[in-house]
Amino acid sequence: MIKPVFLFLIGTLAVVAILVIYRKNYSHVLKNLRIETVEVNGKPLTIEMVSTRTAIRQGLSDRDSMPLDHGMLFKMGETRRHTFWMKGMRFPLDIIWINQGTIVDIATLPASKLGQILARHQSIEPADKVLELNAGQAEAYGLRVGSITNLPEFR
Repeated sequence: MIKPVFLFLIGTLAVVAILVIYRKNYSHVLKNLRIETVEVNGKPLTIEMVSTRTAIRQGLSDRDSMPLDHGMLFKMGETRRHTFWMKGMRFPLDIIWINQGTIVDIATLPASKLGQILARHQSIEPADKVLELNAGQAEAYGLRVGSITNLPEFR
């Protein structure tokens, strides 16, 4: 009787420890997350907006998936050629670099795989924002280099 109770307590403590570590490391990333839905070429797109260094570094890493009509918009802090890589990414992405509302570059990067060199891409032009979508969604939304975006502004 004591053995099952002991195992239950150890298991419970392990779960609590994992939750505490997760909350400590990632809760600040999601705490001030702003979510907006906009229309892009007649289709709704729900965007998670991030602007802190920690949130930008975390991005969509360690998520198993993202709905097709969702994305993440990064306010980069400074206008320059930004490099994005796929550390901890479990699904491929379209990465769209935007400068003053105009798309300046688009790249599709594969998910990261254990033992492989991480895919990365640096924008060909300076950008002040970057939008990440599921791979193939830039085309599905009709986004192209030179397109003007109607994405929400950061406050």
